[in-house]
Amino acid sequence: MLSPELENELERLPVILSVPEVMVFLSVCRNTVYRMIDAEELAAYKDGTGTWNINRSDLIALCRRNSNL
Repeated sequence: MLSPELENELERLPVILSVPEVMVFLSVCRNTVYRMIDAEELAAYKDGTGTWNINRSDLIALCRRNSNL
């Protein structure tokens, strides 16, 4: 279960996040985000320019699945 503070912080994020935004939020490097995408731990999609995007709801789901860590 996520803390109320973390839930509030997640809800204040943009609806669509870039890889750099996810990196900052999770405090991980770019390669870690791409590994999570490749391993299908974090859902992501490419837009028309080939840029990876992550829905806030998918980041929330990742945080909830790993909240016991």
